[in-house]
Amino acid sequence: MYDHPNNAPPAHLVPLNGREADGPPLFLVHAVGGTVRAYNALAKGLVGTYAVTGIEAFGISDGEPVDKLTEIVERYTAAVRAAQPEGPYRLAGWSMGGIVAFEMTRELERQGAAVEFTALMDAPFEDPCPMPDVETPTESPELRTHFAEDVAGTLGLDMPASADADPLGWLATTFGRGQAQYVDLAREDLERRFTVFRAHFHAVEQYRPSGMVDAELWLLFPTDSIIPDHPARWAELTRTRARHAVVEGDHHSFLKPPVVSQVASFLSGSYIQREG
Repeated sequence: MYDHPNNAPPAHLVPLNGREADGPPLFLVHAVGGTVRAYNALAKGLVGTYAVTGIEAFGISDGEPVDKLTEIVERYTAAVRAAQPEGPYRLAGWSMGGIVAFEMTRELERQGAAVEFTALMDAPFEDPCPMPDVETPTESPELRTHFAEDVAGTLGLDMPASADADPLGWLATTFGRGQAQYVDLAREDLERRFTVFRAHFHAVEQYRPSGMVDAELWLLFPTDSIIPDHPARWAELTRTRARHAVVEGDHHSFLKPPVVSQVASFLSGSYIQREG
């Protein structure tokens, strides 16, 4: 059993396609919001191929949010090694999750473990959060709007311009369907999740990849990605090879049906559009 660094609690590992799912383990790292709900449809598409486990952030269900990328990587790597003591490992992540998965690959290889592949799904290569520096939620209206837009995009909702004055209030009202007691509960939950989002924002706002890896990099980006040049930049950081595929959609929609079936095929190794 692998020891957790500095006696830190393990990361939250969430089985996404059944505890008895067939296939080797695949670990999916959360995006900036901290939850792994966005991977539910993808995990269903991987039943029979991988036993999929999501890595959920501290602060979502319990614990305190972590705002240092090195600590996030150490904790998650320890949790993965505790769940799967021996390699080869398979990692994947969407958006910020791709950044963390890449740095986990670096850490696993530093420890002498083999990583079969690391899949980066619309993951920014650098400067993933070009937002103003902020210290508290009340001092960061732009960051609150960014958080609300991210939540809305994940759920397929369109946030009206009028919501900018109180984006979390708009979300709470939407989730609570106008019923006061549910709106209050939704607002409390959203405020807690915003603290996780903010911590992750600070963890990666000055990100630069820390070096190269031996693992294959599998690079999946949607056609409407706002970072279309980043796959080529990631591809330069593997000593073996990079696989690259493009699917229809944008940053949020490509993980939803029907396109998510192509993402599942990509992670299964059967949807490889281009190699580099």
